[in-house]
Amino acid sequence: MISVIIPIYNAEKYLRECLDSVFNQTIELPYEVVGVLCPCKDNTKQIVEEYQKKYSNFVVVETPDAPGPAISRFKGIDASKGKYICFLDSDDKYHQDFLKTMYEAIAKEDCDIVCCNFYFLEDGKVKKYRYSSNKKMNSVQTTKAMLWDIHLRSYLWNKMFKRDLFENLRIYYPKRPDALFEDAAIFASIITKIQYLKMIKKPLNYYRVNPTSLTKVTNVNRFNYHLYTFALIRHLCDLRGEKYAKAFRKTYLRSWWSLFYDAMLLKKENGHGAFKHMRLNKKDIKKLKSKKPLPIEGEVWESYIKECF
Repeated sequence: MISVIIPIYNAEKYLRECLDSVFNQTIELPYEVVGVLCPCKDNTKQIVEEYQKKYSNFVVVETPDAPGPAISRFKGIDASKGKYICFLDSDDKYHQDFLKTMYEAIAKEDCDIVCCNFYFLEDGKVKKYRYSSNKKMNSVQTTKAMLWDIHLRSYLWNKMFKRDLFENLRIYYPKRPDALFEDAAIFASIITKIQYLKMIKKPLNYYRVNPTSLTKVTNVNRFNYHLYTFALIRHLCDLRGEKYAKAFRKTYLRSWWSLFYDAMLLKKENGHGAFKHMRLNKKDIKKLKSKKPLPIEGEVWESYIKECF
């Protein structure tokens, strides 16, 4: 009934905790776990083989390289059979009632996606994400909520999707392994075509904030990839219609603040402050809120968007 897709790459530190959480769910319906295993330099493969012997519903797909999380997720979908699709990162874990609660909600509410609240795991401490909601939203409302990025985050791992979304919709996302914010690209491709999304206030997922995460270690590509992702989302909104383009324009300030935060992280690498970095990119950033459709040809995001398509 349900498939849980887990990209797995050099994950030995937390993989057992992750797999234990997903194999010990309270749901009584049949479900499968699809692990997409990339070539690893640690003991990850041995752990995967150990769990394969233990659980008959553990399907493993091996890749010859490390294609990145986005492509790995779609390889997992191709190998899966579930009517509903969930995702989990190999260093995170589910609450034991995750699948049961999410399935009951998506069936009862007759919606395309269910999204739950979550906990942060950091330095041995557990902290609930403070913004949550029980709203049920249509496609335009969902798009606007995702762009505000407060109650509805674009993460894939705290959601359950109808499988039909991945089979019947064309989904746009970056194919390069080093791309950032690929979750936002995938999620934006889907929500502009859905009927309804249901939010659950209860936290059912544990997101591990690692010392190597992008909030802790600056990535020099972070600002550019975030800008390109916003451009892609704006382009998708333009293609969907004025209601969606208007939703993007109304949330432009939130996009600006996200880019400003990225610029602050780059202070050491750039040798100048966040405000200067925003001024240097002002012309491109300003185009995101234009009332005319976003230009693509000859722009800094041209190759990225064409790659996604």
